[in-house]
Amino acid sequence: MRYVFYLIFGIFLIGLHTAVLADLPAIISFYDILIPFVVYFSLFRGLSAGLSVVLIIGFIIDMISGAPNGIYMATFMIVYLMFRNITAYFHAQETVLFTICTVVGIGIENLAFGMSSLILHTDVDISFTAFQIVIVQIIWAFLTGPLIYQLFTALFGSVDDMRSAQ
Repeated sequence: MRYVFYLIFGIFLIGLHTAVLADLPAIISFYDILIPFVVYFSLFRGLSAGLSVVLIIGFIIDMISGAPNGIYMATFMIVYLMFRNITAYFHAQETVLFTICTVVGIGIENLAFGMSSLILHTDVDISFTAFQIVIVQIIWAFLTGPLIYQLFTALFGSVDDMRSAQ
């Protein structure tokens, strides 16, 4: 039952990402809201829940996006696997660790999309606007990371509480 909730919430985030956040102007460009979702599952959820949800959500967004096939799934898997055991090495406050991992995940996603664009279009010109968008996304991540962490903790914690009450 938890997995179904995780998938429904992930599909909600996909809708939010594609319908609302994608239409924001470049000056207030918000990052991919699925990156914090993947980071949270990597840091604070079990392997079976995290891996299955990340693969399915990556597959769904790959199918509905206009991006090169498999780029979201590959990026999500890289982010997921990169931060899977990081809590064994870094003993920071959970909010700080989540925020930093989210910022790194956003950087990885932007790098993956930049590299795929470079491979597909050899005449890509790296502009100041693209750099500005990445910087704005990183600033957004630092500002909203702790809030998103609290939201995910409360939401998924209540699902865990319902499960343990049964």
